[in-house]
Amino acid sequence: MIETVGNKPHAPLEVTTGRYRTPHGRFLAAMLWRHGMAWFTVTAAAVVTLAVVGAVLDLRLAILSLMLLFFVLPVIAMFLYFNHGLRPEAFVCVMPHTVTFQATGNVRIDITVEERKEDEEFTAPGTAPAARTVSYEFALRNPGPYYVGRDGITLLLDGRSRGFVPVPYSAFASKEDLQRAVALLTGDT
Repeated sequence: MIETVGNKPHAPLEVTTGRYRTPHGRFLAAMLWRHGMAWFTVTAAAVVTLAVVGAVLDLRLAILSLMLLFFVLPVIAMFLYFNHGLRPEAFVCVMPHTVTFQATGNVRIDITVEERKEDEEFTAPGTAPAARTVSYEFALRNPGPYYVGRDGITLLLDGRSRGFVPVPYSAFASKEDLQRAVALLTGDT
């Protein structure tokens, strides 16, 4: 829908995607790639080096490599999960949600949550459970609020955690919606 100011048409001030959900595994892989790759690379290099040197020189070094593998890597994974995976911008990605690109440079993520009573096991046919919408608003990083990937764009969020929100191309209703969203991201409105 094109809005007009005077007699000049311009793009709407907001673009909203369709409802989508980022699969848990894909989000975990993206989180590990963005926040934990350096830790995992250093630890994996140490494990491989100690295993090779341990096999050649001393078996105790190979045992030390196993200790790194089974004790240090889980601690790194736990650190990433607690410091990045439990943040609001992370959990909204794996829930069904919509993303609204705003002209202010922020994004609003709306999650529709079905409310069920504790004693209610099933809903009657033809009735929908009560639902409420929870909204989160995030500021985008400036400069460079997004980067383009093979299957979508990833919004880079500003703030303490420096989180990210993946948005697949399929979430946009049309190519024009994607273009308007990118124009809102870059300030070319």
